[in-house]
Amino acid sequence: MHKPDYYARIEAPEMRDYGVYLSCDKLLACQKPLAEMVNADELQFQIVHQVEELWMKLIAYTLVDVVDFLEQQNTHRIVTLMGRVHRLMRLMTAQLDLLETMSPKEYQEIRLQLGNGSGQESPGFKLLLRMPPDLWRAFKASYLDGRGLSVEDVYDVSYDHGDSYVVAEALIEFDELFQKFRANHLYLIHRSIGLGSKSLKGRPVELLQAGALHRFFPELWDIRCDMTDRWSGQYGTVRAPISHPEAKAGVRPAIPSPLVGEGGSARSAEPDEGCWTECGDAKLEHPSSDRGACPRACRRQDPWAATFSHKGRRGSAACRICGRCNVLGAKSVATLEDGMSSETTQSPAQPPWQTAAILIGRLIFAAVFLMAVTFKFIDMGATAGYIAAAGFPFPLFLAWCAAVLEVVLVLCFLAGALFSQAALVAGAYVLFLAFAFHGPSHWAGNQAEFGFFVDHFTFLAGLLFAAVHGPGRVLTWKAALAR
Repeated sequence: MHKPDYYARIEAPEMRDYGVYLSCDKLLACQKPLAEMVNADELQFQIVHQVEELWMKLIAYTLVDVVDFLEQQNTHRIVTLMGRVHRLMRLMTAQLDLLETMSPKEYQEIRLQLGNGSGQESPGFKLLLRMPPDLWRAFKASYLDGRGLSVEDVYDVSYDHGDSYVVAEALIEFDELFQKFRANHLYLIHRSIGLGSKSLKGRPVELLQAGALHRFFPELWDIRCDMTDRWSGQYGTVRAPISHPEAKAGVRPAIPSPLVGEGGSARSAEPDEGCWTECGDAKLEHPSSDRGACPRACRRQDPWAATFSHKGRRGSAACRICGRCNVLGAKSVATLEDGMSSETTQSPAQPPWQTAAILIGRLIFAAVFLMAVTFKFIDMGATAGYIAAAGFPFPLFLAWCAAVLEVVLVLCFLAGALFSQAALVAGAYVLFLAFAFHGPSHWAGNQAEFGFFVDHFTFLAGLLFAAVHGPGRVLTWKAALAR
């Protein structure tokens, strides 16, 4: 049988009762005629997305019933129907893998048939995004407020694995599975068009990434963080290893003397020498020495903080290994207290990879502001118009102020001068730009504005981190003066 004969049977099947009931003739006519397919993968592309729409229709229909049963506090029906939703979400996520059998080249050919359409316009997807608030309101009214409970009560204070907990877990599983679906879809985009490209409507793919981080029921996620923080506050974020015999007996293991090999020994000092180390609740004695070392081994061997004390005096300085956690022996403390220099106070050499990373970060900061100010100088009038459109007075004056500020920031980032102060000023500037030009009032008109808004906060995080850690020790104006 030739291909056209098969195509005729595929598109015009024999209709009996089963086919009539399911409207198979209409269902199979929902795809383009086989002879008009742009390539062999277009039929798969259409069917997968059409089936996704059908699954989302069933999910939405089921969730409408769930809202009713939430209001009735019918826990058994809620759990059963949410189990159906969970299975549907897993089906939706799994079937996206079919599209990974399509090459990027074939996808680009199909893309021409889509016009300006994109998955962001999916009617089923947009409907599902609107339903979680109704689910939460019904759950809160019936299973929290109606029972005098809070989320903390359900999960921690009054935990009894009761109806409120079971329903809450059904909701958060739906939330989790929806996030996994969005994440899987993001990887599909990564594989087909690349994350560095624009999406089908010219929107940055970062907008899709931001959506993948969205949570339907944040209260149910946050309680886990709160419980963990409280638990860590009670039991500590770092505890003695259970594999250590002394730890099992409730005693912290002794820390070997950091002074061994430097004129000291592993034995404890005599009490009258008055030299000891504090490690949490334990006091471990060590002999005196002119040179201190880091008893925590730069946090690689022992997690506990330690300070030396000699006859009531304590002191600390940068570790000769890691630059952060060194403690000083008795004579070193006395030396520092007398105002004399000590080799233990010298900063350690910075590893080459850290130096390179810091320099690259400074160049990136400078490049971002350099590009911004360059565009302003090219057409200051356009910048002023953009500022005026946002409702600010004196737009041309503000445009020049912004340009001058950006020039100063470029110089500070390149030279490393006043680096921390410049990073803080830049952070405040970026935060202002986010709210002034891409804030919530702009999202309704253009969803891409939300992506731009989020991008400003990722940049802000980098600036704050840079402000804390400084410009490094290489190619900085301050370091050059010191030499």
